[in-house]
Amino acid sequence: MDSYMKEVQASFHLPETYSSPFNFAQHFGWITVGGVLFAVAILGLLIYYRQRFLEAASKAAAST
Repeated sequence: MDSYMKEVQASFHLPETYSSPFNFAQHFGWITVGGVLFAVAILGLLIYYRQRFLEAASKAAAST
């Protein structure tokens, strides 16, 4: 992946810099971990409130 990104950066004919805008590979893992943790937190909330939701839905269905 790094060799491909260096090749792409070279094709733009930009001056060499210490921090390349294309060098996101080192941060990609943390972004992925953050996304997975966010999804797990949402699923956890849905599971935690499932019983309360089902009780409220059954009361609402019984009252109509």
